[in-house]
Amino acid sequence: MDPSGTVLERYVYDPYGKTTVYDAEWSTNPQSPIPNPFRYCGYFFDAETSLYNVRWRIYHSTLSAWLTRDPLSYSAGDANLCRYVGNRPIVFSDLSGLIPPHEPPIGSLYVPLAERELLERLPATGTP
Repeated sequence: MDPSGTVLERYVYDPYGKTTVYDAEWSTNPQSPIPNPFRYCGYFFDAETSLYNVRWRIYHSTLSAWLTRDPLSYSAGDANLCRYVGNRPIVFSDLSGLIPPHEPPIGSLYVPLAERELLERLPATGTP
C-alpha cells in the first residue's frame, strides 16, 4: 500500500509459501517493482535467490523444503532433516526454523493454526 492506503501489489501463497505476485488489478506481476523483503510467514525473502532466510535455516518454497539441515538434528523428532513442518503447512507454522514437526504444548510459538485461533478468542483468564 502507498501512504494513502491504495493497494499497489498483492501476494498469494500456496501452502508451502510459493508466491504469486499480482498488481493492484490482480494481473500477474512476476517482476515486482516494489521491494518487499518480508513475505510468507513473515520470513525474509531474498529476491535475488528466491529463497527465504528464516533465522537458523534457508527455506526453498518451490521445493517445499529447508535447504539447510535442521540444527536440532534428530532430536527434533523427524528423520527427514529438511522437511518443512512435518509436511503439514496448513496446520503448522515454524517462525524460527527450529520447531519440531509435531504438536507441542499450547503456549509455544508452534501451535496448530486452528488452536491458535481458538486461543485468541479466550478471555484473559484463560477460560472460555
